[in-house]
Amino acid sequence: MSRVKTAKQLSKMAENRINEEYILQQYESTTTQENFRQYKERITTLKRLYRGEWDDKYLDSSSMPGKPLIENIVKRGIHDIAGLACEAQASQTFIPRTSKKESYDDAQMRESVCDTIFEVAEGRQLERQLYMDIIGTGIMAVAVVENKRSDYPQYVRLDPERCYPDVFNGVLEDLLVVETVKLRHLQRKYPDVLGDVDPTIDQDCTVVDYYDDYCVVKALIIKKEGQIVPGLPTESVVILSRWEHGLDLIPVAFKKLVTLDSAFRGMYDQVE
Repeated sequence: MSRVKTAKQLSKMAENRINEEYILQQYESTTTQENFRQYKERITTLKRLYRGEWDDKYLDSSSMPGKPLIENIVKRGIHDIAGLACEAQASQTFIPRTSKKESYDDAQMRESVCDTIFEVAEGRQLERQLYMDIIGTGIMAVAVVENKRSDYPQYVRLDPERCYPDVFNGVLEDLLVVETVKLRHLQRKYPDVLGDVDPTIDQDCTVVDYYDDYCVVKALIIKKEGQIVPGLPTESVVILSRWEHGLDLIPVAFKKLVTLDSAFRGMYDQVE
């Protein structure tokens, strides 16, 4: 019979599994998938329409001079639907586990705790942006992160254009968030790992946040001219931080629109 592993042993196993090589494999295998490439193209098309970047056409398909002086119904629609959704003020409701008074008191206490966390984290300010995310891109995601300067966790909205969710039967299995930043910006935030800031460095690097049901890992992938190459401090992949949250679930609130082909699609996908 196998022995029950301690928390320290589990932590060591996770650290050995989710290492630099694992993060690099996740990044390369996920971001190159055809379904995600098409999804990001759909988001790019929507944002072009949202900004009004289109032309009037003549019958021969040539572009008319100047910009069309018409209402942007895509932009108006996204804002109007998001505004209507924000008018409904949802409440947190916990069902008592039993019919005993203690269970009712516990449910009310959990409701109060949830409302307090939502208020302190300024969750209400994120609502309109999140509705616009799911209307336009088909998904919305909010990460819960550790805040050492507060007794309460912090909410962080995740940009759908940078998200690569792994969803099975409507349930988020893990999530990769990819962003390109300057290496010197990360040196300011992680001097213990990357050393002092060198203002002469103009090198881009890819920051990867990996979320699963055991931990959250932030790593950087140093690239040059779009290619992964060895860089500071010694390797092309450097783990910057690791948070073992102990929640037994992914610390990300995630929702996607239901679609026939299960792809990530916004409400304006067919508008071009």
